This record gives sequence, C-alpha cells and structure tokens, in this order.
Amino acid sequence: MKVKRIVLAVIIIVIVLVLGSCSTVNLDKFVQVKDGDFVLSGEAYKIAGTNNYYLNYKDDEMIEALIKDASEMHVNVIRCWAFLDGFVDSNVNNNAFMQTEPGVYDRIPDGARNGFEALDFALKKAAEYDIKLVLVLVNNWDAFGGIPQYVNWSDTASVHDDFYTDETCKQIYKDYFSYLANRENTLTGVKYMNDPTIFSWELCNEPRCESDKTGDTLYNWIVEMSQYIKSIDHNHLVTAGDEGFFKNDGTDNWAYNGYSGVDWERNLQIDTIDYGTFHLYPEHWGDVFDNPAKDGSKWIVDHIKVADAIGKPSVLEEFGIQKFGQFNRDYIYETWLKAALENDINGTMYWILTSVDTGDSADENGMYPDFDGFRIMNDDSITSKLLKDYAAQIKGDDVVQQSHAYIVKPTDHEEVSGIYAVKVKSIENEAVRERYTLSIEGVDEKFDIPSSGTLVIDTTQYPQLSGEVKFSVEAAYSDGSESVAEIIAVVNNRDMIEVPHVLFDSNKDLGGFYSKGTYQAAYGSEGITQSNDLGGSMKIDTVFTGDYDWMELKICNDSIDDMELVTKIEYDLYFVESLLSGDGGTRNYLALDPGWIKIGQDENDTLVADMERVEIDGEMYIKQHMTNKILRPFNADSFYICIVGNMIKYEGPIYIDNVQLIKKEYAD
Repeated sequence: MKVKRIVLAVIIIVIVLVLGSCSTVNLDKFVQVKDGDFVLSGEAYKIAGTNNYYLNYKDDEMIEALIKDASEMHVNVIRCWAFLDGFVDSNVNNNAFMQTEPGVYDRIPDGARNGFEALDFALKKAAEYDIKLVLVLVNNWDAFGGIPQYVNWSDTASVHDDFYTDETCKQIYKDYFSYLANRENTLTGVKYMNDPTIFSWELCNEPRCESDKTGDTLYNWIVEMSQYIKSIDHNHLVTAGDEGFFKNDGTDNWAYNGYSGVDWERNLQIDTIDYGTFHLYPEHWGDVFDNPAKDGSKWIVDHIKVADAIGKPSVLEEFGIQKFGQFNRDYIYETWLKAALENDINGTMYWILTSVDTGDSADENGMYPDFDGFRIMNDDSITSKLLKDYAAQIKGDDVVQQSHAYIVKPTDHEEVSGIYAVKVKSIENEAVRERYTLSIEGVDEKFDIPSSGTLVIDTTQYPQLSGEVKFSVEAAYSDGSESVAEIIAVVNNRDMIEVPHVLFDSNKDLGGFYSKGTYQAAYGSEGITQSNDLGGSMKIDTVFTGDYDWMELKICNDSIDDMELVTKIEYDLYFVESLLSGDGGTRNYLALDPGWIKIGQDENDTLVADMERVEIDGEMYIKQHMTNKILRPFNADSFYICIVGNMIKYEGPIYIDNVQLIKKEYAD
C-alpha cells in the first residue's frame, strides 16, 4: 500500500511538472495548421515571404537593415539558414562559426562572429517587426558545409546520399537540432523551442537522393527526423524543405518522374510534416519548362491541387528568374503570383531579399552584391513594387492590380541586330488590351503591334540606331487605362569577329584555377594540380562511382580582368580510356560568379560512346571539346568549369587543357 501511494505521488508530481511547463507556452502565439490552412491566434494566416541566408553570420547592422526592409516590403516570414557546418571560408561568412565539429557548438575562435548569437539577434529583431523566421537545419549542397560536411565527418559515410542512412550522420544531425531547440536566446532569455518568432523548422534545404529513385530513402529520413523534432519541440511546425519534385510514371520530365529521389505527394502525407514546400527555377532546371511563364504557373497549380487533396498547406518557398537572363523577370513573376493567388496558395517566398552591406564586398551603392542574379531590394524598381503589392495582397490587403504590358523580347540589354521580332505580353486583370504601340528611340515613326503581340522589324533600315536604345510600348485597355513598358536593348548592325581575351598556358602553371567543391564526386588528395602529362595540362584526380547520374566537381578562376567582355569559353577534357567504364556520359556546364549564373546546363550532355578517342604518348584518352557561349554580358568576377559525370565509373585523373576565353570585337 505504501508503495502504491509513493508511485501515485510520483505520477502526480510528473503531471504537475508537465502541466506547469506547458502552461508557460501560449500556443495561440505559434502558427498552427487547421483544416489545411495556417492559423495564428485563431485567424487565417498567409505567408508573404522571402529568403535570406546571411542572418546567422552578418553583423547586427546588416541583420536589422534586412529585417526592416522586409517589413517595408510587407513581408511577414523570412526563411533563413540556421547552420554553419564545419569551417567555412571567412571570405564567405565573415569568419562566423556555429557547429565547428560534430557536437561542438561553442568553440568560437577569438575575434570571430558567433553564428548562434547572430541568430539570437535576428530572432529578437524579427519579433520587433512582427516577422517570423523559418529556420533551415542543413543544406543539401556544400554551401556553408551542408550534407557534404556531414559525410566528411562520418567514418562510415562516403558519398552524399549516405547522409540519409548513415547512423553517424543522423546522430550528428539530431544532436545539433537538440542543441538548437534547447538553446536559450542570449538577448531574450527564451528557448528556441518556446519562441513563437520561429515559424517552423525545416529539415533540409532542397534535399535530393538521386541514388534511390523510388523515393524510399528520403521518405524514411523525413519520417525519422520529423518525428524526432516533434518529440522535442511540440510547439512549432515542421516541413521537409524539398523542391517539390513529383514521382509520376510515364513522363520524361525529370521534375515529375522521381528522378531526384523525391516524391512530394507521398512525403507531404507524413503525419509529422505540417506543410509542403516547392521551389521554381526554370533557368537552373534546364529543359524542365519550355515556357517558364506558362509551365511555371502549371507547376504552382499542380502543387496546390495535391496539397488541397491531402489537406495541408502548400508554400512556393523559393522562386527566381535572373534579372539579366533571357526572360522578362517581372512578367514571369506577376504571371506566377497571379496563378498562386487565384488558386488560393498558402504562401509565396521569393529568392532573395538583401539590403545594406557593411563589409568589403559591398557594391558601389553600399548594398549586398547581386551574387546570383536574383537579388531583390527595397527600392523603387518595378520588381520591388510588384512583389510589395503581391505581398500585401496575399496577406489580405485591398490592392488594386491594373492591367499592364511587358516587353518580353528583347530583354534588358539584349543584343538586337538585323531582322528582329519584338514581343509584348499583357497581364490582364479587370480590363483587356485593345492596342499596342511601339516607339524606338531615334526613330520618328511609331509602330502598331498586331493582336498576336509580335512585331517583326528590320533594324538595318534605321542606320542611326547603335548601342543602347530604348524600346517603349504603350498599351491601351478596355477600361480607358494605359500602361507603358520600356526596355533598353543594344542595337548592333556592325560585323563582329571573335578574338582571344585570355589564353591559358597549362605548360607553366595553373593560371589561377583552384578546386571549388564537389557533389557526389570526390577529389583526390591533391585537388587540382599542374601536370606535364599531355604536353602540359591541369590535372584533377577524381572519383566517379558510376552510381549517380549527377556527380560533379568544380574548379574556379577569379583572376580574370574584364570578365564581362567574355562571350565564349572553350576547353578540352581528357579521361584515361582504360580507367573509364559505364554506359553514361558527361553533363558539363559553366557557371559565372557572382553567385551561380549557370551557362549551358543540359546543352552539352554527351555519351562517352560519342566522344573522340585520341592517342597521346601511347595512351588512349577520351577527349571532349567544350564550348559554352555567354549570350549576354554579366558583371561576373569569376567563372567555374563544372564537370559532371553521368553514370560513368572513373577513378583517376581528368585533364583540362587549352582553356581560352573569347570576346567579340568590331571587324572594321
């Protein structure tokens, strides 16, 4: 009897303690999910969001400026990184540190930025501006450590996809989350797990597992990690953070057929996943979308329909069109956002809002540089106003969206010559378009654009046109309203020839090239070296296991002057034939920095069987001559040669030779 009383007393004490701890947290302050929608304090809640990755390592001034700008852009949720895995280059992250080693979170070198304290400050400031943060726990990619760093930490993992099944990697991940959830904010005194400023925990940024196209491996990992997070933190939502790839049979479109080992519909049905995310990058995804505006809108609607059927919210968590790419960014953004709103999406979050930069990397205006071509700032640009209006609209504010036109061809600073087709599109809201009129700076006459929206002009008929020229279109609508669209094109009707800009001599040295990371593939111990093989070349010892259709290694060169003049980059690759096996090939491309401006992705996919065989000094090699054309000028300060193995098995040296950068000059 006495034992029973003791047991009963213990149970009562435990219940009191549990109830007491729960009573300190008011769940009404946390965003929750009810009947397939987000709710906050019993009211419907929509995400008008953006992304920013530097809130956990920049100084307080930069962090506060970004959050203030976000508030002025009507943003209510910012998605940001909550990790810095291992040593990260001080040039990238202001010498900030978080998890320096597995389980080591407090070994911050003297003079370095404590990433956790930066995140503390970001949470405090976000709360002051009534903004919530989505905290991402790890990166699929190698930026800031990510999954590749976890694999490097583990003695029992060797390639990227081992991360999802390797017990050491999983334990490091769980330990890190446990530390973060239980961390007490040094500025507010609130534990992260009890902080309503956190909108949700995100398992990973863009997880992929291409070695298991059934989707089982990633599914099982999401189940295990989301259950673990929920076992510690009962207050916050959890999402997977994937790009939204479907797994549907009978299609060649890799975003829909399970190519990346992601099954979005199945993953969203996991009990411990509260909402679904999906991303949208037509330029980076190669041939997925032939028509970015139309096919991107379908991508958005497809996800909303699936999520609605499951009964969970869906969020377009990242989307981007490069400012100086081949498309009119504003037209596409408005087309996508219009489709999202009309189909009652739960939230949109563009990539990427940035603000002032207090460091040496600041651009000429003191702002954070446009590292990837997607930068959005709180300024008076058409793009900023568009996103601001749609953010207000998605939050339920009454914003009048008028019909207006966009010039979709030419795009900003595109080169125009000879016979050229000018193309105009309208976003029609309450009124329909009745008339388009084109004006070209320096030409007296005006041109009526047909109902098709396309007008073919012969620029050679106007010899006065040269260099930067303004194209303007006036659009008239059925309600009497008008809109004006303008673009600056570069008119050039003079003959041009290609001439060398930089020729690298691999007989002497590396010419400024250095190793810049891998994905699935592995470098040898020395990385890139200068070699006397093949008469002098650059050499990279690498490992392609043959198990993946995307195994990538990168080399970079940031020593080039006047990189913006370059119109083409050529080089030769050599593989030792006897070391190469498998029926696959390569998928090489080029990238420009700042950021990841990808050139020629999916344009150079080549099977090994179709490559040239050459004999050099009695050894047989597979040779591939690469040509990447840069169709428009970018303010780049470096470039990457990205070598991608597709289901080929190769362990040995890859040689790179005859690298040359080409520019164009007038023939006369």
